[in-house]
Amino acid sequence: APPYNAAAVTLKDSAGKVYFDSGSAVSGSVEIAEDTGTVLAQITGEASSLYTIARISCFHDPKAANGDVEGMGLKNTGGYIFYDGNNSQWLDPGKPAARQYLCGIAKEAAELGFDEILLTDVSYPTEGKLDKIDYGEELPSRNLVTFLTEMRAALEPYGVALSIEVPE
Repeated sequence: APPYNAAAVTLKDSAGKVYFDSGSAVSGSVEIAEDTGTVLAQITGEASSLYTIARISCFHDPKAANGDVEGMGLKNTGGYIFYDGNNSQWLDPGKPAARQYLCGIAKEAAELGFDEILLTDVSYPTEGKLDKIDYGEELPSRNLVTFLTEMRAALEPYGVALSIEVPE
């Protein structure tokens, strides 16, 4: 047995890159090595004694936000894509397509056999001109609760643990 009992693997990062052969990832976001599928199958497989955690960055996603500004991107009050304090873009938790996109990625991770899905960036931007964000009709907190409710429902058939990383 390995000298450790768990492995956390980043399957989607805050640059919007997806590190497994995802069928639902936006065009141009998948980056995998030749043996990625084999390695993931080894650590999540029946023969593995590891507890496996798939780390998925949620709303901080410039690739998907720019790929579909209308359907998924977080906009500013002027109607254009919002740039945070680091000149990056986000998905809008208030948009159903953005939430469905993330649920699809997480379901694929569950199908790969991960024991736990760890969600990061479950928020609106926290840096930049936050008063310029177009939050839409709903309260931002309500949109995030809706997202987590939808995510839990999407993952329910797989019996995986769902956790979120809470920023400082």
